[in-house]
Amino acid sequence: GDLGRFDDAWATSGPDARRERAVRAFEAGRDAVGDAGISVSGTASDSMGASAYVTTNGFSDAQRSTGFWVSASVTAQDPSGRKPSDWSVAGARRVSEPLDCEAVGRQAAARTLAQIGSDDIDTITLPIVIEARAVGRLLGGLLQPLSGSLLDQKRSCFEGKVGTAIAN
Repeated sequence: GDLGRFDDAWATSGPDARRERAVRAFEAGRDAVGDAGISVSGTASDSMGASAYVTTNGFSDAQRSTGFWVSASVTAQDPSGRKPSDWSVAGARRVSEPLDCEAVGRQAAARTLAQIGSDDIDTITLPIVIEARAVGRLLGGLLQPLSGSLLDQKRSCFEGKVGTAIAN
């Protein structure tokens, strides 16, 4: 049955509506981060998907869904030289459901500003047990600090470690 996940108005939603959502999130993020801001972006998208299911016991069904999204990302300058960054997102199933684009921008800025002045935490060594199927996700997390964006924003745990042993 219909679970209210599809909005026929999806077909009439166009780039102007998406641009308006993105600009509202951007402007709110820019205003909230103030002079500490380095970069602010607002993004909006609409999505539509369809799925069909059939099982060996005779069950079959199909469904469609729509989504209307807005997000914001904010990067600021920390006095330490770091460039903290964070984001926020909101979505709705129907085009008629209100999205608080300004709240998305403000929340991205607030999350970013909350990182300014943060200090490194003490570390400890602990034994861990890793299930084989989780190794890929773990290694991805360990390698992510080597990404260009984190290094550029001075948010990598490897910042300033060139020529220094980081593991044994």
